[in-house]
Amino acid sequence: MFFALVETQGNQSYVFSTNREKAIRGASELLFRSTTDWAIDAVVGTRADRDFDERATWLRNQGPIGDGTTVVVATSGRAVLVSDDPRHLESIIGDVTRRALREAPGLMVAGSIVPLDLDAAKGFDSAFHRARIRLSSNLTTIGPRGSRSVNLPMLRPCAETGLAASEVDRAKNRSVSYQFHAQINAMSSSRSRLESLVGDNFASSVDEVALEDNWRAVIHADGNGIGRLFGALSELFDSSSGQRAANLHHIEGYREFSLALERATETALVEATAALPDGKVMPILLGGDDVIAQVSAHRALDFARSYLTAFERHSIDPIGVLRKYSRPGSELPERLTSCAGVSIVKSHFPFSSASDLASELLESAKSAKDDGRSSALDVHVTYDSTASDLGSIRQSRISADGLKLWGGPYRVDATSSPTARSLADLDTALASLGAAGARSQIQQMKEAARRDRASLAAATVNALHVAGNDSGRVRAIEMLATETDGHLLLLDALELADIGRKVGKR
Repeated sequence: MFFALVETQGNQSYVFSTNREKAIRGASELLFRSTTDWAIDAVVGTRADRDFDERATWLRNQGPIGDGTTVVVATSGRAVLVSDDPRHLESIIGDVTRRALREAPGLMVAGSIVPLDLDAAKGFDSAFHRARIRLSSNLTTIGPRGSRSVNLPMLRPCAETGLAASEVDRAKNRSVSYQFHAQINAMSSSRSRLESLVGDNFASSVDEVALEDNWRAVIHADGNGIGRLFGALSELFDSSSGQRAANLHHIEGYREFSLALERATETALVEATAALPDGKVMPILLGGDDVIAQVSAHRALDFARSYLTAFERHSIDPIGVLRKYSRPGSELPERLTSCAGVSIVKSHFPFSSASDLASELLESAKSAKDDGRSSALDVHVTYDSTASDLGSIRQSRISADGLKLWGGPYRVDATSSPTARSLADLDTALASLGAAGARSQIQQMKEAARRDRASLAAATVNALHVAGNDSGRVRAIEMLATETDGHLLLLDALELADIGRKVGKR
């Protein structure tokens, strides 16, 4: 037997090669299709756009492994196949990569083939590992992606990407690259697939998401420890029935876990979208356990919270797959968790910059995941673009005596930890902001906090004096002045509450 691995490379740089949201959506769709429908098309010899159920049914209804070619996994960015005919695997990889050159120029898709010994201990896992090494070796023989479209001095550059132009956008009277042209064309396929999931809540354009109060949010979400789980499958899955049976068991379990994870992500996105009573969502990317979406700013926290809790709830199904295929007594988590970065920006703010910041906020949220036992999010409201990376932004938000003037990351469950506050703490801060009254006094507390703790204490005393004997206002002001683990939530609460319809107000 032989094992084939097909993977996309440089996904981030391909998807975000332009700042145009439509092209980004199209690029995400091409990346998704290249290792799902295109891989299956290469096997069956016909082309089709399949939804999740159609793809899952096709994968499960293939013949027994060892009888011809079997697609084990076909998910966003990766396809795994096994076959008794290495030439057929070569043909399939050739079909997929040639199609990528024609229909997704700029997308790097590569494959590798290695022997698969089903009678060896952990034969499938060993083949997977060797295929990854072989793939890396194969990539060294391929020229860099940029060399495919060298922009020589006599060539006109693309107005969007800077690559060599090959097409004319007559609607805007400009020259664009074949890569940009293909991405724009693929946007309609992306819309069809994602609109079929979220229905009426799908925004028709980026402007529809952003128009409300001139703010919008870009959200990145990603599962915690998923790669580590995939890597541990060979240790988890039962191997008591002989080596061949164990390898076939591993292959089947790997497929079912991948499908269950993809289904949990898709269902969580649908539920989070449906939970927005008047919001609009524009999914940008949906593949595996990754989600990128634009949301009306005043619903951003509600959407992120709903998505993360729904993902946890539906992750019971992929955990159920692991229990089914794992050895008795294997230690498994009760559920999977996910993290999200929420970047809230003005409508004219460059999408790619907002997305980059959301990605950094996602990584910040992952620092609070508590070894994968808690979902978390981090959020930032951008009023200017003088400091575009999260590190610089937050360095400027540390007072002279070290008080950190932000609250995130926030754990979605009700408990705080040494690495994160609870999202419930932010809810309390927002509620306290409404109860504190004397907004000018709260603004003075904010400016004082930027200096040092002593200044904050003096401003708080002044605000309490204005509050007088109103016990509710006194409690609210005292709460807003209280730091948690060296962080002050006051600025987050003020900035979120100032966005249009009060972001985070429930």
